[in-house]
Amino acid sequence: MKKQRHIEKDGLIVTRFGEQHTYYDASEALDEILAINSGKNEIYEIVINDDDIKLNFTRDESDLLVKKVKSTFEKFEHGALAIVAGQDLVFGMSRMLEMSIENEKIAVAVFRSEDLARKWIQEIKAMHNKRLQVTPQR
Repeated sequence: MKKQRHIEKDGLIVTRFGEQHTYYDASEALDEILAINSGKNEIYEIVINDDDIKLNFTRDESDLLVKKVKSTFEKFEHGALAIVAGQDLVFGMSRMLEMSIENEKIAVAVFRSEDLARKWIQEIKAMHNKRLQVTPQR
């Protein structure tokens, strides 16, 4: 299994990665996210890196990928990205990505379990919905 993506009834995008991935695979996946969400101002996605994944990025490609993730998610007004990583290496790289994305509009977090990621992303989505429904007092 290389990459599988589906959109759940509530609009949550679930992307699963397995096998070996290069910078170009990840870049293509980000382009697809923009296409899927064309015209929308929100994004909620869980990226699940299965235990058998192998990353094949150079240091320069890793830096480029962080920039591309940041620029992709900056296009949205609000949302959340949950990353699930079982392997220590993937978890560590995902945590570095999490720390490098300083975006007040998009929440990013890394988890070891899909259940925890799903719970967190639904909490963020509910918080955003509540905030967006509140109109300022004049």
